[in-house]
Parts: sequence; structure tokens; C-alpha cells
Amino acid sequence: MVAGVLMASGLLIWGNYQITQHYSYLAQGLSQLERPTTSANVETRRLNQLLTDLGRAHSNYVPTTNYFFQTAAAISPNIKLKSVSLNQLTGILILKGTAKTRADLLEFQTALQTLNWAEPSAFPTAQLLSKNNLDFIYSTRLKVKSPN
Repeated sequence: MVAGVLMASGLLIWGNYQITQHYSYLAQGLSQLERPTTSANVETRRLNQLLTDLGRAHSNYVPTTNYFFQTAAAISPNIKLKSVSLNQLTGILILKGTAKTRADLLEFQTALQTLNWAEPSAFPTAQLLSKNNLDFIYSTRLKVKSPN
């Protein structure tokens, strides 16, 4: 009988040890699961904010790629653009650059005036005084309505 009690005691002690080990293994696994879930939640919030911001940006979107392709097609090899800026609030397009000759600049002006999406505009007379290497600023208003 003493042997049976010792064997039962040993079995209970061994069972308690196994349960404790299994519990600590499960607790360790749970703590590892919580970290990625937390970072996933943070990442999800960040992604949702990004999508919201993109939605807001898209609400004021006006497709301008075709305008820039048409403007690029109007540029002769003797025209060098330094900057192109578009103010979406006012709808004003400003081109700054250099033309080799006055004839090149006037030809560029004629090509720009044929664009159906921009109001006709002319270079200021002061920019046409030189014969060669003319710095210019061309400003025109878009015919497309601004979304604002």
C-alpha cells in the first residue's frame, strides 16, 4: 500500500510538473501572439489614414498628364524649358525657359496658342527685344474648371 501511495504521489508530482510546463509554453506563445497583433493594428490604422488622405487628394484631382504631353509636343529643339508650374487653385500655367532666337520664341508662342485647353496668351514685348538667347516666361490660364 505504501508503494501505491508513493507511486500515486510521484504520478501527481510528475503531472503537476507537466501541466506547469505546458502552461508556461502556452503563456509564452500567447505573449508572442499579442505583439504582432498590436503592430498589425497600428499598421492597419496607418494604412486606413493613408487611404483616407488619398481619397481627399483624389477629390481635387484634375487630370493634367495629357496637357503636359501636348505642351511637350509644342516645344521645338531650340526651346529649353527651365520650369513648368501649375497653380491648381487659379488654373494658371507658367512656363519659364530660354529660346535660341526670337523666331523660335514666336513659333513656340504660336504652337502654344493652338492648344485647345489653354487660353491664348502672348509673350510680353520686353522678352522679344533680343535676337538670340531669349529668357522667357509664358503664362496662360487653363480653360478647364478648377475643382475648388
